[in-house]
Amino acid sequence: MFQKKSICLGLFNRFQSESTYGFTVIELLVAILIISFLSAIALPSLLGQVHKAKETEAKTAVSTLRKDQYYFYLENNSFSQDLKDLNSLNYEIKKHSEHDYFETENYIYFVAPHESLHGRLHLAISKRKGLRSYGSAVYLKNNQLEECSLFPIDISSENSSSEIINIIQDASINHEQYCS
Repeated sequence: MFQKKSICLGLFNRFQSESTYGFTVIELLVAILIISFLSAIALPSLLGQVHKAKETEAKTAVSTLRKDQYYFYLENNSFSQDLKDLNSLNYEIKKHSEHDYFETENYIYFVAPHESLHGRLHLAISKRKGLRSYGSAVYLKNNQLEECSLFPIDISSENSSSEIINIIQDASINHEQYCS
C-alpha cells in the first residue's frame, strides 16, 4: 500500500517541479504564429481557385451557347436570337425588352445580334466584382460559317447600359481582334 501512495505523490511532485512536461507560452505563441503565417499564404490562393471555379461556369455556358448557335445555323441556315432555340443548358429564360436572357448567381447570359458581324455574340456578363465577363461568336465570313471561341471582355453588370452596349458593338465590329 505504501508503494501506491508514493507513486501518487510522485505524480503530483512531477507537475510541481521545474522539469514538468508540456508547452511553454512561448512555444504556443510560436506555433500560433507559424499557423497564421501559413494561413495568410494559403488564403489568397484558395480565393483565386474559388474565382476560377465561378468563371468556369461562364466559360462553359458561353461555349455551349456558341456550339448551339453553330448547329442551329447548320440546320436552319439562319442565326437564332431566341435563347429558347439555344437552351441546351435548360436555364429559365427571361425577357427584357426585345432580348431574352438567363441568369445565375454570378452571371447574366444573352445573345446579341449585330448586322456588321453577320452573326451572333454570346455573352456572360459578370454580376460580381473580380469575376471576368466572357463572350464568343458565330458569324459568316465570305459565306463561310466561322467561330470565335472564348474571349474575356472587360465589363460587368455594374457598368452602365451604354458602356455595355459600346463594348458589345466594339466586339462585334472588331471581333477578329477578340478572336485571335
